[in-house]
Formats: sequence, C-alpha cells, structure tokens
Amino acid sequence: MRLLRKLDDGSLTLTEDLIDNIPPYAILSHTWGKHDEEVIFREIVEGARLRKYEYQQKSGYRKIDFCVTQAAADGLLYC
Repeated sequence: MRLLRKLDDGSLTLTEDLIDNIPPYAILSHTWGKHDEEVIFREIVEGARLRKYEYQQKSGYRKIDFCVTQAAADGLLYC
C-alpha cells in the first residue's frame, strides 16, 4: 500500500510500499472524471522526481487536494 502526503510546497509525495507499520490515513472516495483529467500514479512519481507538478492543473487534482487537506485538518498526514 502506498499513501499520499501533501508537502508544504503543495506538491504530493508517495510513501514507499507499506506492508507493516501503516500509519493512520484518510480514504479518498470519488467518482472518475474524463480519462485525461484524472491524475495518474506516474504523474505524481515523475512530478516528485522532476519537481514539475503539471498534474495540479487537471480537474481531477481537486479531489486529491481536498482529501489531503481534509486529512491534515483531521490530524492525519496521509490519505
């Protein structure tokens, strides 16, 4: 299992693949939008590596941003 976390600069980061010691996290429940407007795993990984966050411009990012922001407001670091 990999979890998302929003960093102070607004970018997203993913944990390594967690098997044990899984921290508390929020679950994002949503409906899918248009294929080209959803943020995909590769975009987050490559964005972190290249420090380019074009995925933030996609409409699907709003769902992710809401989830990580709400998780933080609820005292959770991950979703």
